[in-house]
Order: sequence, then C-alpha cells, then structure tokens
Amino acid sequence: MKDFITYDLRSNLSEDQVYEQVCQTLPTFAWRRGNSDAQGFYITGTSNESVRIKLWLDEEPIAMSISFRNAWLETPDRELRKEQLFNLVKTELIPSLGMIIKVNEFD
Repeated sequence: MKDFITYDLRSNLSEDQVYEQVCQTLPTFAWRRGNSDAQGFYITGTSNESVRIKLWLDEEPIAMSISFRNAWLETPDRELRKEQLFNLVKTELIPSLGMIIKVNEFD
C-alpha cells in the first residue's frame, strides 16, 4: 500500500458538518481547523501514530489527503495497520462526507 493517498470528493456538507464527521469517525485523531490565504478553509488531523489527514474545504471538489509516511516505521505489521486505517477511511469516513471523484496514490 502506498504511503500518500489523495482524494477529490464531491460533498454537500458544510464545513461544520465535515468537521463533525471526521471527529466522530476518527475520534483518536487530534483535529483542528484553519484558514490558508492561498487555499482557504481546511481541516487537519494527526493520530498518535503520526498518520495525517487533511481536507481542503474551499477546493471544488474537496481535496483530501492521507499520509502514512511517518506512521509505524519500526512496526513489523506496518502494512496491516495502514490497511486497517485505510479501510476505515474508505468504508466509513468518505461515504459520510460524499462521493469520490478521483484517487491518487504515491510512495
């Protein structure tokens, strides 16, 4: 499995609704909101294991990224852990936000 995945999502949810969904679906992540001069509103979350998820809400469609680059580096079951979290994002988080338009995976 790749270490960096991006999605383009079509969603009808407000910024508050997206924030609520990510917090409910992945409660162990530390979530926060921000505003970038260049790309507008975003939500970012980091797990204790250094998995990072970011959503750019002012993009159309919404741009979402997941980075496993610094997660579980010294763990023998790293690929299994990545796959488990990826499946949670794919089967629970993304459907609660909207519809996938495009997926890209990078090493």
